[in-house]
Amino acid sequence: MKRIALVLAGLLVIIARSAIARQETATQLEDSAIKEGAIIVKVSYAMGQLDIWGYTSVMEVAAVTSYEVGIPDTFYGMTIRIGGSGSTKTSLFDFGEVVSLSEALDYMVIQSEEWDLENREYTEVYFKIRDDFRIGFFQEETAQTVFAQSGKIAKTTANWEENKRVTATEILRNIKALVDKGLDKLKSLTIE
Repeated sequence: MKRIALVLAGLLVIIARSAIARQETATQLEDSAIKEGAIIVKVSYAMGQLDIWGYTSVMEVAAVTSYEVGIPDTFYGMTIRIGGSGSTKTSLFDFGEVVSLSEALDYMVIQSEEWDLENREYTEVYFKIRDDFRIGFFQEETAQTVFAQSGKIAKTTANWEENKRVTATEILRNIKALVDKGLDKLKSLTIE
């Protein structure tokens, strides 16, 4: 009986830690979106989408503001929706995470360009935000593929392989341009 009680107590501690970890990983934008008993105003500004001819994978980017009526704080962030293989997922990012994502994409553009014709073993470069979002590229021999993943449990992955029409570096530059466009919009909103 004592053993069962100890096992149950251990399980409760694990469940509690898991719940706390999940709460800590939520963005301010996510917190405001799921708040109950309050009127939330959320405004999305579409920044565009990465839609490369010949690919079924799609990425849409939007700058987002969110606030609770009667509360002076406004949250600034971004949503990125990933579509591929018949499913879609959306990830939410706070302002600081958008800045980090932009900086990470800078690095990836440079790295992709440097390795473009280099024969490499399987190598992966990626940037991850929480358990929810991962973006990067991988290279095997001289072929590079850009990928983005969204979702905490059932993830949706979009892949863009370089081909004769477009290189991985160009795809990463296009993604960075969308993120930077959203970042510029967020900066302009914080000044207003």
